[in-house]
Amino acid sequence: MLSVIDLRCEYLEGDVVLDELVPRLSWQVHSPAAGQWQSAYEIVVVNSADSFSDEPVWSSGRVTSSQTTQIVYGGPAPKPLQEYKWRVRVFDQDGVESDWSQPSRWGTGFLDNSNWSASWIQCVNEWSIAPPGGPYERQNWLMLSPPMHLRRNFDIDDSYTKATVYATARGVYQLSINGQRVGDHELSPGWTDYAVRQQYQAFDVTDHLQSGPNTLGAILGEGWYAGMVGFNQKQAGGHWGKIPQLLVELHIEYGDGRVRRICTDELWKGSMGPRIRSDILQGELYISSGEIDGWDTVGYDDSNWKPVTVLPELGPACLVAEPAPPIRVTRTLAPKSVSRSGSGSWIIDFGEYVSGVTELEVDGEPGTPVAIRHGEWLKNGEVYTDNLHTASPTDIVLLRGGLQRYRPLFTQHAFQFVEVTNYPGELTVDRITALQFHTDFRGAGEFECSDPLLTQLVQNVDRTLRSNSMSIPTCEPARDERMAYVGDAQFASATAMYVRDHSAFYTKWMRDILDTTRSLEGLFANAAPTPYPDEGAPGWGDGGVVIPWTMYRFYGDTRVIDEMWDAMGAWMSSIYDANPDLIRKHRLNSDFNDWLVPGGADQTPHAVLATAWWAWCARLMAEMAEVTGRSADEAHYRDLASSLARTFADTFFDSDGRLEGDTQTVYAMAFRMGLVPKELKAAAAKHFEASLERESYSVRVGFAGVGFILPALHEAGLTHLAYRLLLNQSFPSWLYPVTRGATTIWERWDTLDADGQISHETMNAFSLVVLGSAVEWLYRGVAGIESVEGAGGMQQLAISPVPGPELSWAQATHRTPHGVVTSRWEGEDDMIRYTFDVPTNAQALITIRTSDSAKFQELSGKAEWTTTADTVFAHVRSGRFELRAPAAQPEPADLVTAE
Repeated sequence: MLSVIDLRCEYLEGDVVLDELVPRLSWQVHSPAAGQWQSAYEIVVVNSADSFSDEPVWSSGRVTSSQTTQIVYGGPAPKPLQEYKWRVRVFDQDGVESDWSQPSRWGTGFLDNSNWSASWIQCVNEWSIAPPGGPYERQNWLMLSPPMHLRRNFDIDDSYTKATVYATARGVYQLSINGQRVGDHELSPGWTDYAVRQQYQAFDVTDHLQSGPNTLGAILGEGWYAGMVGFNQKQAGGHWGKIPQLLVELHIEYGDGRVRRICTDELWKGSMGPRIRSDILQGELYISSGEIDGWDTVGYDDSNWKPVTVLPELGPACLVAEPAPPIRVTRTLAPKSVSRSGSGSWIIDFGEYVSGVTELEVDGEPGTPVAIRHGEWLKNGEVYTDNLHTASPTDIVLLRGGLQRYRPLFTQHAFQFVEVTNYPGELTVDRITALQFHTDFRGAGEFECSDPLLTQLVQNVDRTLRSNSMSIPTCEPARDERMAYVGDAQFASATAMYVRDHSAFYTKWMRDILDTTRSLEGLFANAAPTPYPDEGAPGWGDGGVVIPWTMYRFYGDTRVIDEMWDAMGAWMSSIYDANPDLIRKHRLNSDFNDWLVPGGADQTPHAVLATAWWAWCARLMAEMAEVTGRSADEAHYRDLASSLARTFADTFFDSDGRLEGDTQTVYAMAFRMGLVPKELKAAAAKHFEASLERESYSVRVGFAGVGFILPALHEAGLTHLAYRLLLNQSFPSWLYPVTRGATTIWERWDTLDADGQISHETMNAFSLVVLGSAVEWLYRGVAGIESVEGAGGMQQLAISPVPGPELSWAQATHRTPHGVVTSRWEGEDDMIRYTFDVPTNAQALITIRTSDSAKFQELSGKAEWTTTADTVFAHVRSGRFELRAPAAQPEPADLVTAE
């Protein structure tokens, strides 16, 4: 019998609040037995106060389907501020019904701005302080304002049954009730284009309240809305507003059906606290003598606090419940070492890269200033910060006297090393802790192999993804940039989705991308959200097409395609209008081309790269049109893709298979994107190999080519060279940083040069995921896990590993929407032993390449295997399959066909 687990609504688990009129439901089915699948399901939705035996809000009835994801709620339109609970049961392939699942809940938010009762409030402070970042000749003197403490008293009787607080800020906020922090979020409400869309959060605070007097408190900071954002020092901050504002509604429910609302209004008061500044980019200055004991508790005397200003309108931005996991502290790290530097400061090494803040325990005389400076690396034994531009990595606390613990509130640093200056006494490892925070998305994959450096590379990618997930996928987390570049994210999008669950995170971010198109006549920008919207470059703007397609491949999500379709179509039309001859050489905008090729010599012709991206997008548009039922659009984009492929071949290929530019990137893109004519594959593969040989088999690709080169080598019949590149440890290579102690992916191949010295003082981040996008091939190639061609959501799996003699074993697991799939292979003498786990309710096409199919052995699991001279394959359902076969011979290039 099947069991039903992992119920989710809009990709989120637990009690969630959503502003979705038609939410999507999902679950997984599980059985310890092999070959099991769901043949039908039944969903029941009721009001949260009702029993499942009561009249349902919606019942799907028995639906014949194996689908367990993207199930659209089919009941009446939800009302604002309602809570529902739902459960599901399923039927197996023999019609045997499961038990009902445990119930799950979702609630609706306000659904429309008109349903809010609260007003925006603000409290202007007379203090301001110049930002500390430098060098000052690049710094405009935007004045940072201190975070404000805001409070309101109210009384309730003891008949309340439930309380929920809804809150947001134009800025960042932290709530408390009766001295108890509300929730565990960091830097809420997150970053959006605040002129278009403003997120709010909902918290159950029933246990925070007490009968009689209560106090609702908030600390309000500038955040992305009014603080320092971005790298343009002529427009360094205050992009959406100059004064932070707060919006709060506390709903107190009573047994008789009454709901009382405590709102932000004229009854609130405000005051400065101990934080003179607390800025995401500029760190925090904390004066302990300014602490306000008991400020958010009943009985505090606020007679000297300032009245707030109430704004008359909510404004045009749409208020929406946060659709993605919040930023949370996910780990605390103790130091690996504490030592003295040559300058006498304390140097703390946490052993790995962290994005977040540090918490310090200190005991000293009142007024003693202690500085905590964060850096990504060491230079000459000191914390290195020259690469951070105008961002300040320093938090300063002036002590209160006596033992205290200090952590900053509204800033974020990225670091492995910390320098503490002027610390009283001995700083020991138990006195300082790193608090790692990021968007709290769950892990989705693991990869291990016989080469520990390669295993470490995958862990470095994961660490890089976490450190760059702060409500948006930032390009890097340390300097004064931290933009969500669409190109950077799309280059690594498949890698990211193999490693972490980006389903809800990217759903939110796709809406950020759409919001930014409003300022660009409907076209994609290079980054979103951004205070500097500019029309996207090839590969960057094209990410608005590539990422929705990748989300479909991983999650089966067609709604994101529907939401993005008009913008994707406008983007494709803008390219055609500027390039009717089908060679993309006009309207290239910023034209980053193959950004950051090692050595700085980007020799890839711009028109070749841009036209390849255009052809790739046309092909993906056709596939997305097909799966969303847009038949006319499908025909149009298939014709366009075919025409672009022909024009590309006729224009850029010589008759001997040489591609214009003759760089590793042009061949990588052409093979991976299916742009190499069949009759030229063998010849083009020889040129591809020659492009590696000229560089002594070192990688010479930038951002555009790095994710394509390994699968392209495999598709060109050069798998042995893919392994050679992958496992190379010399500079430049993927493993060179690992040998240098990197725990993340660097922005540049030569962040440290061949001598181990920091090579660039200005643009040189130690955490930027793009060059780690080769990890996709470890999952999709080495382990062989992906969806079958054209399918989405990984319910129809293709498992086709590519063992290499350089590794003795490799194993990958990936958490698909339907459960965990595992692929492992291990050399045994002249044979390879394979172990595959296919989750319940999934199917897989397992393909084994071998030099002698007659020696194939099925050790466990039952399937109908088809054999050719060099291939064994079978279509299977769930279960474990253990197989043995001789290793494959390298494929001739002329027999390889690109996808």
